[in-house]
Amino acid sequence: MAFITATSTNLGNQVTINVNHIVAVVVMGSSTVVQMAVMDADRGPYGIYVAESYSDIVGRISTSEAYGPGR
Repeated sequence: MAFITATSTNLGNQVTINVNHIVAVVVMGSSTVVQMAVMDADRGPYGIYVAESYSDIVGRISTSEAYGPGR
């Protein structure tokens, strides 16, 4: 399993997200939203609004899948 961290704007704190549960990363207006298949990120909602940009989140996902935990 691989994980990324992000700053959630709807949960109000730093969250850890299992990349295996991510089904989409989308931009809605000025927000980046990580859509989850199951409740994740410390038992948060299915849609996690994050402060990071779309390209930053997608880059973190790619890096975590390539190098695994701890990168």
